[in-house]
Amino acid sequence: MYSNQSFGRCAHEAHKRKGQSNLQIPNHMQEEAKLTTLSPCQDCPAKCCHNLSIWIGAPKTKEQIDDLMWEVRFNTVRIYIRNRRWYLLIDGKCMYLDKNYRCKIYGTHPEKCIRHTPPNCERFGSFWDVMINTPEELEAYLAKRRKKTKAPRSQDSK
Repeated sequence: MYSNQSFGRCAHEAHKRKGQSNLQIPNHMQEEAKLTTLSPCQDCPAKCCHNLSIWIGAPKTKEQIDDLMWEVRFNTVRIYIRNRRWYLLIDGKCMYLDKNYRCKIYGTHPEKCIRHTPPNCERFGSFWDVMINTPEELEAYLAKRRKKTKAPRSQDSK
């Protein structure tokens, strides 16, 4: 998570700090200026403090596949794949998140929270390549993957 400090500052912000708030930003640049002066966490509903993501590795055995089929039956459990790495995603909310989406233990929060930054942040778009919500989706994905690995490779003719 980020602190409330801004990451980037536009010229307007620099002048405001110096007491020169009469700088006018052209209309077409106002939205961009707003985005560059806000913390990435500004007005975010703490998406990173919801759902637990656990690296599990790709299933290699029938037993591992059966376990995943069982786990994804729960409506609070999903599987996602990002950069060929498999994760279990468990819906929930951090117990230290208050009703205003603020961390009650900010300053002593875990290192994992501190390291969670864009492009890993859910706020800035999909963080997965594949999302699996049901046993049927898992089975279809694995069948498609098996089909790809069994497909004969074409040889270049000389």
